Amino acid sequence: MGTFLQQAVARYVVGGGVGELTDAVVEDTCRSVTRFCVAMPVQGFSDARQSLFRAMVPKAKEWAKADRRTRRAPVDRDRLRAHLQREAGAFVAVPGQACTDEERAAVVEALTGFFGRMRAVKPPVVRPNRTSQGLAETSYQVRVTQELEDASADEAGRKARPLSIDAILDRLKTDHVVLTDGRTTRGLSGVTRASVRGAVERHRGQPRRAATINRLSPTARDLVGALEAELPQNRISVVETIALAGKLWAPSRTPEGSRQHVRRLRVAAEVIEAADIGLHLAVAGSHVVVGRGRRLPEGERLQAIVDAAVSPRRGRKRIAVLSRGLVPSRRGLWGTIEGDVAQAVCRVAASHAGHDDYWLAMTAVGLHGAAQDVSTVWDGAGEPVQHDSLVLADAMSKAAASEVNGRLSSQTQDGVELVRTIVTRACEAGLDQAWALYAAKGDMADRLRRDPSGARERVRRIGAALSKAPCPEAWEAAVLLDAYSARPGRRHSHPVVVMPRAPKPAAPAPAPEPEFYPTHVKDAVLSLDMIEEISAHWRVNAVRPAMQAMRAVYMGFDVEDAKKFDLDELPVPTTVDEVAEGLRRVLRWWKAPELAMVARLDDEMQGALRQAIVNSGIALREHGGLAFRYAASVVLVIASYCGTVDGARSLPRRLAEADERFRWGLARMASAAA
Repeated sequence: MGTFLQQAVARYVVGGGVGELTDAVVEDTCRSVTRFCVAMPVQGFSDARQSLFRAMVPKAKEWAKADRRTRRAPVDRDRLRAHLQREAGAFVAVPGQACTDEERAAVVEALTGFFGRMRAVKPPVVRPNRTSQGLAETSYQVRVTQELEDASADEAGRKARPLSIDAILDRLKTDHVVLTDGRTTRGLSGVTRASVRGAVERHRGQPRRAATINRLSPTARDLVGALEAELPQNRISVVETIALAGKLWAPSRTPEGSRQHVRRLRVAAEVIEAADIGLHLAVAGSHVVVGRGRRLPEGERLQAIVDAAVSPRRGRKRIAVLSRGLVPSRRGLWGTIEGDVAQAVCRVAASHAGHDDYWLAMTAVGLHGAAQDVSTVWDGAGEPVQHDSLVLADAMSKAAASEVNGRLSSQTQDGVELVRTIVTRACEAGLDQAWALYAAKGDMADRLRRDPSGARERVRRIGAALSKAPCPEAWEAAVLLDAYSARPGRRHSHPVVVMPRAPKPAAPAPAPEPEFYPTHVKDAVLSLDMIEEISAHWRVNAVRPAMQAMRAVYMGFDVEDAKKFDLDELPVPTTVDEVAEGLRRVLRWWKAPELAMVARLDDEMQGALRQAIVNSGIALREHGGLAFRYAASVVLVIASYCGTVDGARSLPRRLAEADERFRWGLARMASAAA
């Protein structure tokens, strides 16, 4: 240090510095700098100590977490220290991992001091009346209490009376009750008057409020039903006046008709406000402000709510969008059960159907298993099958044969035939004939034979309305034409409904290319410890070094030397023999300490990783260059997807799909050659 400072002063003097300073001042300054630098503490750790520390951190963390969970108390430092001493002794006993006793003791003490500070796990705070299980228990006990009262009244020969909320609460707090799990206790713990009131309303409804709504005018009553069916509870919403009027009346063709709709809405809003049913409305120009369970402000504050919804900022609530069409009570035929089923059938025939339409069309004729199969294929195949009914039917048939989405029900083929029959009959003979054929099937026909409420007449009238549609795609125009022609209230002329023309016959489609449908494989279920290992920081992550070591072994490099380089920049095996030798090396190293985390992850995946490597090696040996691309990607895919928890869970599915795709490609090549 003294020599270095002398040379630095000499260079400074040559440069023109320290001209006015004496030699004594320079010497004293150099002496002070030397004393300060020599006294600086040095925190240098050897590679052996750092390797021991990195190996002991996950073990100490795992043991401390398990101890605090098991004992519900702070971590026992003495037991943690003894555990780390045993683990450290086993680690340094491996050749190439030795370190001094002082370094080992320092690492054990440091980890004991850090992880020994973990506090006890606090017991979760459980409020019986706030959890879903508690609400379900309260609802069950309220129903049992009322049923006991009904049974007692029936036995005594008197009229049963509905118990009040306070009476039910008193019985649940004082009487012996039998819980849903079979246990008997005196009084239901955690029950409150609010939870009992909610259970009573769920069980019996709100008869007083329902009676008040039934006494309203038809327009006000239908308006209440439309708003409560689509707007959230305990919230202030803003809707467009035109959209809300469209739920009650047909669209107006003149300004006078629109103004008449607004006047009727104002009158209905006043009636609803006076009824005091917890629903508040205010018509503000072209918008209507609705408060379900919330009172509305007045004046400028009300207009401010409308302005904020029309021009919303980020994160603010926008204008609520209502569904199209009249409320069920004003749709005539199309508001009945038969009308809903007919619309679902029309959507299936025109390939406009969604998941709910297929479900309704299947269950109405008793094909509940086929409805569940549609849901399975709809979610499994995704977008390609959701826009054409015939494509969905073909996908269901293939899924039943290949079990790509698991084993389907015995009604799958019946559901496929139903969809194909509806589409074919609608295109060839019309929607009315398809509807007549559908109404004569299964449970639908049985219900029509037994139902004395005029269902057969409604089915006939629906068929007559659908006969006006020139093609399946015009079903909505036919429905609107019939619904608007016989609506309640004053009989204005219905709006113009443009009936679309029938499309020209399309050219025959080419034969579809064969598609690959993999067998369904569930994602792996990883333990909590493995999830924490994968998601841990890279400094303490044990999975990442193990995957890098597996890649190094596969590429033919020494594990320790490969840590100094970026493996993505090193050459990979490029021939069949090199890939086969790399796979054999990985299997030979499978039980090595460097790949211990890989083997542990493979055990949690029930051997899927090792089996994929073995299968790729067999494919490479049997098919040579045809399997090169598949075999060369197995190790790299495993190392890549183990970087995240979701990727690691999906590895069994991805590896199985890659193997099946390779076998499927071989079968296609063989069939093409034949």
